[in-house]
Amino acid sequence: MTYSVRHINLLYEALEDNRQAAEVLASENKNLYVLESALRGNIEAMNWLFENDKILAAFDAGVGGNKSAIRLLVKMKEFEWAAVANFIKGDKKALEWLKSNKLNHLIRLAFSIKKVL
Repeated sequence: MTYSVRHINLLYEALEDNRQAAEVLASENKNLYVLESALRGNIEAMNWLFENDKILAAFDAGVGGNKSAIRLLVKMKEFEWAAVANFIKGDKKALEWLKSNKLNHLIRLAFSIKKVL
């Protein structure tokens, strides 16, 4: 699933502890709002994603180091999410891919996710 730059930026802001952005994200895109909690280690949020959004559940698992989850993202053609997860795990080629595809909002998100891990 593709998310708007606006919603990715709201997720970034929520991860940076902007509660107003988190509230807006909660009202406009529940899945990304739940992802924010899952990235912070909330087990209930992780379970909710597993039941309701396999892509974001795989992304969360990939960020946590699950290589099978990243392979699943690639298989599902979710290249952007796979690249972000790989970059968070230290893959410089993933960063170059994100840059070459002008996905700066996802690079910014990746840096924010690194801070909360």
